[in-house]
Amino acid sequence: MKTLNETELKRYFSSPGTVSQWWEPELGRYKFFYEKELKIMEENLAVHSSSTVLDAATGKGRFARWYAKKNCSVTAVDINREMLEIAKERAKQDKVIDRVEFIQSDVDTLPFQNKTFDIVSVMQFLDHVTDPSKSIQMLSNYLKENGYLVVTFVSEKSLYGKLRKIYLRLSDFFNPNFVNLSKTYTLSEIDSALRSSGMTLKSAFGIGLLSAPQERVNLPYFIRNLLEFLSRTELLIKPYYRMKSLIPYTSTVVVIAQKNPQNRHAEPVGRSISSGDSSRSATHAEPAPAKAGALGMTV
Repeated sequence: MKTLNETELKRYFSSPGTVSQWWEPELGRYKFFYEKELKIMEENLAVHSSSTVLDAATGKGRFARWYAKKNCSVTAVDINREMLEIAKERAKQDKVIDRVEFIQSDVDTLPFQNKTFDIVSVMQFLDHVTDPSKSIQMLSNYLKENGYLVVTFVSEKSLYGKLRKIYLRLSDFFNPNFVNLSKTYTLSEIDSALRSSGMTLKSAFGIGLLSAPQERVNLPYFIRNLLEFLSRTELLIKPYYRMKSLIPYTSTVVVIAQKNPQNRHAEPVGRSISSGDSSRSATHAEPAPAKAGALGMTV
């Protein structure tokens, strides 16, 4: 099995006919799963029409369009030209093209000054980097003080994370040429990366205790259908989890972090997320002061 290094990952994701062929969270088989990420943002992230937003690694632009529909000023960046062309076309279809600027760029070399944006989101990106701390640090630099970073990652402790390890070992045994494109993390690892970047984890939400979508995993037909059935059933009952004790064991974790004012240190994850029940938000963050570009948190 081959695990791609940073240069190889960038070459893959920037090349035509690669990720654009299999990554389809809006129209694909697993739309039912990925739409829960937008549900989390809709119910837990209050944005203002004056907010400036950077959607890094925008892909086909689903989150950029979500912000644009709320009248935010959005900059959407991706390394892959094909993905950006699709994102532009969908922005036209949704009649928000005038509120989104599309830029082809590597996340490591974004053409922006520090403290430019009120919100930075980077979804399904940390799964494909070799150093998440480096990426989080760079993205946090573009945030204004008290701005918010929204990220997702696949949890190593989840059932999917454990099954993925078994799948990779079997793939390596039967197909030594198998290419591994992604990584999993723990919530504590992401929290540590956030704190070292001067940020505080304010909220975390988990999607799917039982299963997760498998775009590039070749499973027997009946196993794939069984996992999909279990996932659909669970998400009908529980679209996402708020309980601190359950979040690390969900397949996909959505994290909302806030950039600390200068000279303020971040608290560890155990103190920054409350342990309330599943009917309450994982944080009680106070809304940001009312000013141009301010962002508040729903509770």
